[in-house]
Amino acid sequence: QLVIMNDNHFLSFIIKRTHMCSNTSLTTERAARTRRYVEAAKSENTRRAYESHINDFKDFCSERGYTAIPALPAAVVDYLTFLADIGAKLSTIQVKASAISYAHRVEKQPNPIKSVEVQETMRGIRRVVGMAQHGKAPLLLENVRLLLDQLPEGLRGDRDKAILLVGFGGAFRRSELVGVTVPDIKFERD
Repeated sequence: QLVIMNDNHFLSFIIKRTHMCSNTSLTTERAARTRRYVEAAKSENTRRAYESHINDFKDFCSERGYTAIPALPAAVVDYLTFLADIGAKLSTIQVKASAISYAHRVEKQPNPIKSVEVQETMRGIRRVVGMAQHGKAPLLLENVRLLLDQLPEGLRGDRDKAILLVGFGGAFRRSELVGVTVPDIKFERD
């Protein structure tokens, strides 16, 4: 069984392609340079997610008698509509489609995601499932005051107050707030 996202498989593919393009063999130094850039092309999380999505697609295809790679557009349409019907979010469906597309590119196979059938199906899924993000209600100043009053005295309470106030004052999302580090902070006098 071929694992599309396996770094060694993909790197071997790239090295073979590079070797075919030149008259000289690929030296160990050139292979190491190539490996560094190939590994940097996708984050570890993206590689893991793509591998998981491809395996899901392969399982789906296996259960229904489809070939996963190369996949026919009809197989991809069936898979994407299945995901939409079971309530998958649009972003999930789009990432899974990207993983299928990537796997086909790596294997140098025709990309079913680019077919008219799949493109039109994705347009329909976007219309039915929707692109709208469902936001949360904002935290109001009076709620922040109530939260601050509930925090304990001491170092932990002071830390939590600082986090709440910086997050509220900067209107940061949770992901932005946890990413703040000391070098990001600039202390100035007014």
